[in-house]
Amino acid sequence: MRLWEMFRRRPPIRQQGELADFIDAQAAFLVQKGIYEYSRARAGHYSKVLFAEPEFQHAVEQARWRAYPLGLAMAAEIIEGMLRPCAGEDRRAVLDPLISLVLSVFDRYPVPGGLAKDEWLQARRDLSRRIGYRGCCCGVQRFSRHKSPCTNSSACGIRRRIFGGFARAVRA
Repeated sequence: MRLWEMFRRRPPIRQQGELADFIDAQAAFLVQKGIYEYSRARAGHYSKVLFAEPEFQHAVEQARWRAYPLGLAMAAEIIEGMLRPCAGEDRRAVLDPLISLVLSVFDRYPVPGGLAKDEWLQARRDLSRRIGYRGCCCGVQRFSRHKSPCTNSSACGIRRRIFGGFARAVRA
């Protein structure tokens, strides 16, 4: 029975917490995969020896936490690109709540060992700025099957459910 579960679709993301967990998992995977694959490619045949060394494991742990905010920014950019057609001309309607959500994901973690508190706080500020600047400006509507703003798209439904409360709270 477990074999068939592997081929089932994952349930859709319907709640803000589910989206936060998804962004967290994707950012962590992206960063860790990049670090490990790059290290494995550079080390070649000696990668198993390298991965067993405590100094290397410590360096990988520091690199993972330093790169984690970049992974969050990349995941946020993809999510914003998916939800952007639902916002119409008001890009900030999606972007501002998304920035808040991504920063809440970042805030789940205390200052990692090996990093200074100032460095971690600077990474948070850089993350906020990076998402605000990089939000999808490439005209995602070109690739959309529906006209923006819409009410029929599943992405727009997700936006209304997840970000609707944020938008009302921000306006108040």
